[in-house]
Amino acid sequence: MKKKNVFMLVLAICVSLVACDSGEEASSDGSSEKKETSQTKKNGMTKEELVDEITQVELASVKSIVEGKTTIKANSQDFSTSFNMEVDVTAEPNVMHMDMSTVDGDMEIYLGEDLGYILVPGEGRWISGPREEVYDTSEGDVMESYKLYNQVLNDHIDLFNMEEESGTYTLTLDNSDLNDKRIFDFLEQTYAANGMSMEFDTLSEIEYKLEYNEHFHLTNLKTNVISEITDENGESSSLKIYLKADYEVNNIDKLEIPAEIVENAINYEDLETE
Repeated sequence: MKKKNVFMLVLAICVSLVACDSGEEASSDGSSEKKETSQTKKNGMTKEELVDEITQVELASVKSIVEGKTTIKANSQDFSTSFNMEVDVTAEPNVMHMDMSTVDGDMEIYLGEDLGYILVPGEGRWISGPREEVYDTSEGDVMESYKLYNQVLNDHIDLFNMEEESGTYTLTLDNSDLNDKRIFDFLEQTYAANGMSMEFDTLSEIEYKLEYNEHFHLTNLKTNVISEITDENGESSSLKIYLKADYEVNNIDKLEIPAEIVENAINYEDLETE
């Protein structure tokens, strides 16, 4: 993996972390069918049955709070990037709001159906343009990434241990064998689901934990990975990625781009003439 791709990798992973979750359509009567499912769950559910429920529910909206840090150790030097990010996403309409703080400054983004708006560090004004120009959704499209991630989880569920307590399900990656190629496959396919390419040479440490509530919604995710990587020049370095995310599912009534931003934003093409 190229060192210069690390920050973009983490940004893409974090934006699509909201896609690791799945929401469901709430019924007006409280859904007796859901009560039956919950009762079955309480009477005993395997991890295979759990992930099957996870992949079947529908995503309506997600509110997430993500924090992360990456550190590369190479040539006796450390290069670190830390950030905090809040992301709100709705499926209908397809709108995303991201507010991100990094060591380089704050960045805020709104993505609508066709247009996007970005407030970049140091700019002090909103810039508008086509959605795909403002943010490359191929590296973090929430709705598509969520489906791909759940499929990867389903294909590798045998790598996880499951615990249930008071309606909370915890899936923890079994890290007893860091040479297990299936763990490498899981991590690499997870990042591929986010539109990013990453290859691990070795794993020194890994912690990967997912928590789901009784409605099969992801509520917490925590991952801590330490790996040896090789860049395009054949030089080895150590990479550490720490990510923690908290979620609320289907709890956004309406997500709109503020009219003031839409009316006052400067088209990115006009910036070239200034």
